[in-house]
Amino acid sequence: MPTTVRTAQLLIFLQAAFSLLSVGLIIAGIGTDVPLVVLLMVAVNLPWIVAGWLAGRWRAPRPWHLGAAIALQVAGLALGDTMRLLDGEELSSLLDVTLVAPAAVVVLLILPASRAWFRERVGAVPPMGTAPNH
Repeated sequence: MPTTVRTAQLLIFLQAAFSLLSVGLIIAGIGTDVPLVVLLMVAVNLPWIVAGWLAGRWRAPRPWHLGAAIALQVAGLALGDTMRLLDGEELSSLLDVTLVAPAAVVVLLILPASRAWFRERVGAVPPMGTAPNH
């Protein structure tokens, strides 16, 4: 696994961990007395949680993993920013750390080394004289 993919994987794991933590804190703080709020928090954090699960399956590269990971980053960012806008935040305040991590993941995943790794056939025998980059 190239360094670019491993770095993106680490960032995705952090996103998933913070998402699970925030959902847990919301549930612990308000309980299930307000099910709509809990449902909205789970829905907003679901792309990050699914992305974390998917990143854990990157031991064997699959071409669809790349597209799914990028789509989940975009969906997570869109859902989160939409909820923040509906909560009354200004658009200029949305350009903070919540934008940096998904943007970094997408940039890392579209680099040539990452794209080449995701395109590798699982179980393919590398050409003679080259070492596999796993």
